[in-house]
Amino acid sequence: MAMNRIKQVIRWCATAGWVCGTVLWIGCKAPEGAYVATAKPESPEAAGQPVVLLNNELRPRLAVDKPVSVRRDSAGRLHVQVGLRNRTNNEVLQVQIQTLFFDDAGHVLYSEVGSEAAWQSVAIAPNQTVYYTQTALTPAAATYTIRVRMTRMP
Repeated sequence: MAMNRIKQVIRWCATAGWVCGTVLWIGCKAPEGAYVATAKPESPEAAGQPVVLLNNELRPRLAVDKPVSVRRDSAGRLHVQVGLRNRTNNEVLQVQIQTLFFDDAGHVLYSEVGSEAAWQSVAIAPNQTVYYTQTALTPAAATYTIRVRMTRMP
């Protein structure tokens, strides 16, 4: 009797393993290529926010104290400045900051391969505010997005 019960359990486990393996294999198959892009219209970048924190870990640690200061210089180029404040009492934030400038049609200016806007590395001491400044290379810049990412995770 015990031997029959053991055989039943073994058959059930083998069948369950085969079914689970088949389901996993079907579920992991990539549809039409290696990667399917997904749009996130609710993301700050898609919504055109002036400052975007790219890491969730930055949200409680970094503050944008005032709205971005925006002006045009004598050559008509867009000039932006923003204060970024480390909200922690004992952690130096290692971040990189980049500004993307867009024309009236919403196209990123200077976005060919090899000419992307550079990331500027900045260390922000506890409770310190740094003022990040950037100027567009052309008067065609109409809008901008300042992106901030952590370089070293806590």
